[in-house]
This record gives sequence, structure tokens and C-alpha cells, in this order.
Amino acid sequence: MVPVIIWLIALFFLTTIHVVSVKELRNLKGVLESLLLYMFLINVALAGFWAFFGHVFFADEAAKFMGYGPGSPFQYEVGIANLAFGVLGLLCIWERGDFWLATAVGYSIFLMGSGIGHVREMVINHNDAPGNTGVVLWFHFVFPLLLLSVLTVYRYLVHHHKKSL
Repeated sequence: MVPVIIWLIALFFLTTIHVVSVKELRNLKGVLESLLLYMFLINVALAGFWAFFGHVFFADEAAKFMGYGPGSPFQYEVGIANLAFGVLGLLCIWERGDFWLATAVGYSIFLMGSGIGHVREMVINHNDAPGNTGVVLWFHFVFPLLLLSVLTVYRYLVHHHKKSL
């Protein structure tokens, strides 16, 4: 629960500071652009790097947290996938447009697929470990829906604005 509260506070705080300090962002399109930027930085880049370090350098602890046994070679592969998304999220600082779309779609598929895996673990193996249920599980489904929804509205506003010029 605490990470979700920190995430929401950070998103609100950083988006607000950004919009207040950059006059051109003081409209719906600008607010959504700023919100998306921090969603990519916090929830894709930082989360990706965090998961990379956990799965690669603290694999046994991460496995235990998720209710799995230690020593799985797949931990390393999942860690590298998280590193890839961390890098993509970081690149979203400089790259926009279709790069944001590709990053959001890829990360959303990864998260939702992982979420389905967590649900399977709950149903088939009765895995109710903290790293397999609760906030972790909800994040795998809610964040992609939120990210893709905000990005869709933002892209609509960008496209609509170009047409009206």
C-alpha cells in the first residue's frame, strides 16, 4: 500500500511542479503530457530498474517475496526484460510520439501478461505471497489501463490540435 501512495504523491507533485513552472503546459494537453512523462519515469523506468536489480542481484529474496523457490534461471531473464523497459522509460524523456506509444504498449503487454501469471499462481498453486497478490497484482492490471487511457486522450488532443491549425 505504501508504494502506491508514494507513487501517487510523486506523480501529483512532479506533474504539478512541471505544469506550474512551464507556462506552455497549462492546458489539458500539457497536463497530460507532463503526467505521462512522470508515469514513464516513475512507473516504467524506475520500476523497471528496481525490478532488474531485484531479479538479477537479489534473485532468491525476490523469488521468496513472490512465493517461488530460489535458483530459477528465469529470474535473470525477467530481470533483463525489466532492464529493457527501464531504459525505454528513461528514453521517454527525450523521445515522444510513437516512441511513447510503443513503450506503453510493450510495457502494458509485459505487465498484464505477468499479472495473468500471478493470477494463475493464485488459482493453481494457491500462492498468496505478498509479491504475488495485493498491490503488486493490482499494479499489473491497473497501471497499463491508466497509462494507455491517458496516452490515448493525449494523442487525440495532439492529433486534434494539429488538424485545427
